[in-house]
Amino acid sequence: TLSGLYSHDAFFIPNSDLSKVKKIKLSDINKDYFIVLSKLGTGAAVIPGFKVWEGKSKGVIVVFLKPQLILFKPNEEDVVLKYGQHIAEAEIKPRIGGIEGTVYVYKGEGKCYVELVLVCTVEVEKHPFKVRLVLAKPKNMLERFNYSCSISETYVVVTYGKNLSPIALVRKMGLKTPLIMGMVKGEVIVELKMRMPLRKILTKKVRINLVKLHALPLTYPYIL
Repeated sequence: TLSGLYSHDAFFIPNSDLSKVKKIKLSDINKDYFIVLSKLGTGAAVIPGFKVWEGKSKGVIVVFLKPQLILFKPNEEDVVLKYGQHIAEAEIKPRIGGIEGTVYVYKGEGKCYVELVLVCTVEVEKHPFKVRLVLAKPKNMLERFNYSCSISETYVVVTYGKNLSPIALVRKMGLKTPLIMGMVKGEVIVELKMRMPLRKILTKKVRINLVKLHALPLTYPYIL
C-alpha cells in the first residue's frame, strides 16, 4: 500500500546521492503531496504539490514532470493566416514552462473565428492519447488579444491495473489531461486556426522543441 514505510532503493533514481536524502514522516506533511514508488517497491519518494490518490493501492506506477523545467522553443515566432480580408497573426515566443505572445486579428466582412492550440500525442504504459491545449481564443472577436500559457502545474498520470488505460483513470480522477516529457510520441505542434462559417478552415502549424533543463530536483524527500 502507499501508507507503509520503505527503505532506500538505489534503483529508484540512477546515481542517486544518499547525502541529499532526508527522512520525513507523512504525519508531518501539512500540504498536498503524492507518493512515487520505486521500481522494486522497496523505496518511495514524497513529491509535494498534489495528492492524487487516497486509500490503499497496489502496483501503482506514477510518471511525473515539472513543466517549469522545460523550455518550449518554437521553430517560428511569427505565423500569419490570410483569407480574403481576414488576417490572423500570432507571435509565439519561447519561455520556460510554456509559451507566450500576442495574437492579432484583422476582420474583413463576415464572421471569422481564430484560435491558437498546442497539440501532441503522449504515450503512457503503451497507451497513446492526444493532448489538445487551447492557448488563445477570442471571446468577442477582439482585434488584438494577448496570451500567456504557463504550463506550471505538475501533471501526473497514475496507471492502475492492466484493464484501465491511463487516460481513462485521469478522467475518472478528475485530473487534467497531462503533457509528459520523455513520453511524447511524434511532434509537438502549435496550430493557428482561422475558421469561417460555412466556408473553410485554414491552419498553419509550427513545430515546438521541448528542451529538458533538469530531470529531477536536487533534493529527494524519501520515506526511510
